[in-house]
Amino acid sequence: MNIVILLGVVVGTMALGAPIAYALGFAGLAVLLIDGSTPLFIMVQRMVASMDSFTMLAVPLYIFIGQIMNEGGITERIFSFAKCLVGHFKGGLAHVNVLCSFIFAGMSGSALADTAGLGQIEVDAMRKEGFPDGFSGAVTAVTATIGPIIPPSIPLVLYGGLAEVSIGRLFMAGILPGILMAAGFSAMIVYLSHKRGYPVSDRATVSQTWKAFVRAIPALMVVVIIIGGILGGIFTPTEAAGVAAFYSVVIAFIMGGLTWKRLVKNLLDTAILSGAVLLIMSTSTLFAWLVTLEKIPELVANTLLTISSNQYFILAVINIVLIIMGMFIDGNSILAITVPIFVPIAEMLGVDLVQFGMMMVLNVMVGTITPPFAMCYFSVSKICKIRYEEIVREGWNFYVPLLILLVLITVVPALSLTLPNLIFG
Repeated sequence: MNIVILLGVVVGTMALGAPIAYALGFAGLAVLLIDGSTPLFIMVQRMVASMDSFTMLAVPLYIFIGQIMNEGGITERIFSFAKCLVGHFKGGLAHVNVLCSFIFAGMSGSALADTAGLGQIEVDAMRKEGFPDGFSGAVTAVTATIGPIIPPSIPLVLYGGLAEVSIGRLFMAGILPGILMAAGFSAMIVYLSHKRGYPVSDRATVSQTWKAFVRAIPALMVVVIIIGGILGGIFTPTEAAGVAAFYSVVIAFIMGGLTWKRLVKNLLDTAILSGAVLLIMSTSTLFAWLVTLEKIPELVANTLLTISSNQYFILAVINIVLIIMGMFIDGNSILAITVPIFVPIAEMLGVDLVQFGMMMVLNVMVGTITPPFAMCYFSVSKICKIRYEEIVREGWNFYVPLLILLVLITVVPALSLTLPNLIFG
């Protein structure tokens, strides 16, 4: 009965339009009230304890870095440098789009921050060179999914907190898959560009490339601080976020793109966004506790094992479930609901939880570009004033490299585990 109440309230409240954080909280409250065997103060204790975590401090800090990067005139410098490096390849500015997203991923940790920060600049430039709006919007939205794969990553921090997995190992696990994502997108761009005759930009001179690099150095140092600090054992991921946030504010002021008034606004926006993310985290911890008490993971695992005991079949089913959920629910909410259920199954199957985390987060990213509720598509459509249908029509091409990578991460543990094992043992 408690399982029916728990899942029924979550589905029912979400169907009525309640945010996922409230849906999870109401479900937990309903079970505790009806069951009556557990004092209600336990609910508050569980929620507060989940926030009493040094790791969770990284979430608002990485959100803040993304905000400052968008405000401080950083994005234009990154775009100019990327154009000098790859603008002359077949597909021109589409490759620039990929490289910009790859670089920006090392600062923001969020797909939506990428689309908000770089989207308008990238699409405007592609329009001027004759690229169709639908293709420009699709490339901008799809490449933004690299953001939460390359460290830092807000979804990986949430997964690590919920699954009790090392954030440092998760961050390092994302580097190779992130590189493969960028390479896959570029390969598809080359194919489409040859097929459709898309334009290329003029090759930059050595002098132009050097000047663009010098201008971009302050921005690129954010990536060096975060990844270099973690790799060098100087910072924990949370400490790296704090140092990078302070540095971002300083360079944004020096570049003249940030004022005290805008800083206050960015702090308020960060507080609002962080509150939403961390509220999901707190109520999902309560949900996870009740899910464990009711033995839902064992129930789901036994159900799957009655169908097949093959590890890859069960992982394929989990992948399909996550992609379908991504069509209707935002990524952080999916992690909040499914990590307590699927992680015990992964442990039963003997799957490394770092590899499993990469698989889950990549699924979540596929969901952000899967209609009907493709959040990255909607974001680019609104920011760049491109019809949603045009973006969707072009976006399907990029499912090929994404799904190939998803299969590889699922069946080849070394893609996710080589770097973490090399660095952390």
